[in-house]
Amino acid sequence: AHLVVADTGIGIPPESFLEIFDQFYRTPNAQSLEPIGTGLGLTLVKRIVDSYGGTIVFNSKPGTGTTFTIDLPLKHMR
Repeated sequence: AHLVVADTGIGIPPESFLEIFDQFYRTPNAQSLEPIGTGLGLTLVKRIVDSYGGTIVFNSKPGTGTTFTIDLPLKHMR
């Protein structure tokens, strides 16, 4: 299965690229926009995708938005 989720939001700054899937991590621009948050959303998504043997990649530019692409293997049902 191939899933693409895109937004036109604040984007992810390049200096945060290596940390966005870390537990409790929130980008500085997200913290300044909304001070309350857990930083668990992308961590949970990554763990779920990994548990199914899938991949998740993203492309982002600050001020333009972010696109996440998830690929999951499908099992054939009999």
